[in-house]
Amino acid sequence: MEKAIRITVFSMIFILTVCSGSSAQVAPVPDTGQTKCYSSSYNISISCLKCYDSKGSVANCPTCYDSEGNAMAAFPVCYDAEKNETVCPNCFNSEGDEIICPDSGCYDTEGSEIECPKCYNDQGSEINCPKCYDSQGNEIICPNCYDSDGNEINCPGESEFYDKYGSYIYGQDGSYDSDTKVLESGRQRFTVRTVAGDKMADDSITGLTWEIKTSQNKTATYTWEEAATYIAGLNSDQFGGYSGWRLPTIRELAFIVDRDNYNPAVDTEIFPNTASGDDSDYLYWSSDTYIFVPADGPEEVWTWSVNFGGKMGGKVTGSPNDNEEMSYYRRYIRAVRGDEMPASVFTDNGDGTVTERITGLMWLKEAPETKWIEALTDCEALTFPSENGYSDWRLPDINEVLTLFDHSKNSLYEVFSGSSNHWSSTTRINDKVHVWRSSSGAVAVTYNDKGQTFSARAVRDAKVYDYGDIDHSDGVDLADAVLALKASAGLSLGNAVIYIDVDVNGDKKIGVEEVIYVLQYVAK
Repeated sequence: MEKAIRITVFSMIFILTVCSGSSAQVAPVPDTGQTKCYSSSYNISISCLKCYDSKGSVANCPTCYDSEGNAMAAFPVCYDAEKNETVCPNCFNSEGDEIICPDSGCYDTEGSEIECPKCYNDQGSEINCPKCYDSQGNEIICPNCYDSDGNEINCPGESEFYDKYGSYIYGQDGSYDSDTKVLESGRQRFTVRTVAGDKMADDSITGLTWEIKTSQNKTATYTWEEAATYIAGLNSDQFGGYSGWRLPTIRELAFIVDRDNYNPAVDTEIFPNTASGDDSDYLYWSSDTYIFVPADGPEEVWTWSVNFGGKMGGKVTGSPNDNEEMSYYRRYIRAVRGDEMPASVFTDNGDGTVTERITGLMWLKEAPETKWIEALTDCEALTFPSENGYSDWRLPDINEVLTLFDHSKNSLYEVFSGSSNHWSSTTRINDKVHVWRSSSGAVAVTYNDKGQTFSARAVRDAKVYDYGDIDHSDGVDLADAVLALKASAGLSLGNAVIYIDVDVNGDKKIGVEEVIYVLQYVAK
């Protein structure tokens, strides 16, 4: 039978050699540019909680568990006899290796025997030193924490997840180091260049090239029809030596907003001459339209815009695009060139989670409504699914929230349930008691104070496998075709495992379609 399957596979390859296949490519969502954390109660910034390794590099903060295997909200806290909080003691064996502290027989790092360290409570009374456990309830060496200079410090306790005003810190944009604004190679996200006097900015995350405005044209506004004429002029003039200029999609345009800045809400070193001022609206056209149905009239075609200036910098809103007489519906333009950023593609994992294949993000299908602090804490503490679940969930930033929406329909993608009003982890920089959130109707991104109640949809970074990678081997090959043939024929798979998250037609099955797809891919 195996031989027959192999013959069938190679026969199909011969037939399909003229066909081609394609694989999924993961494109990270650019970060918001926000590097600080903010109080939920006061219009102030606060230090974000970060942990470091002994070399001073940012590291994941260690996790401790109780003896039942439950993650602890706080790390063990130790005090000296004078009631001062101190670094919890380390113990070593006679070889100088760190060990779980025993009752006797302690050594220093040189292997010399010393008196075993003592621990005290916050009243200064001697107590048993705190114990740490792994997630299976086994006692382990308590983790060590360091500052950015590599000096060992107290591991953060529960109180250190809050500022002095009682505001929750962890889980905001600044809690996570950016891996997009400054890339692994050390290159900045944007590179500015000039060709024949025309300035452009290349985005190394999205692969797009952006027009940089001049002091002469930065205040020019256009109707929807005039915008098309402006773009045609850029192309006929070969701006920067290129054709292919276009209006950006709403997602592309929103992704260059720098939410650590406002008025204008952009990195002005990269994008000087961005329209801004004391007024509320400095809106830039996108290419994305949708049907809006007013309460008191017939449906209209509206277009999405992003506000880069004034008090509303960072807001995403829609407006009619067919009223040339009203100057209010004139907009600024920032042209772009390059392949259009693809729409979201979701795979329902069948366990209450959904994976977006373009960005590599995994989402919860359900989104409970809660206040912002609870949204941060609940997402950070979440383990889901209940069996063999993930524990690295977090509240998404506003750019990630935008990928949940089909802006051509002005709605959440149908795979999700619940309200369109979603919290993000991104604070509004010019009024820090506000946080950015998604919305519906005439507005896609707006803000509210942190005491309101909206949906909190947890997200995590997921591994995304190519379509057709049926055995999750990080490659599409003949082994996948053989598995698909066996599955479609009802044959035994032996010890092999097949994964349905890579099915090519969304039917949650591995069958003939997957065989054909894999063979097309291999033939290519």
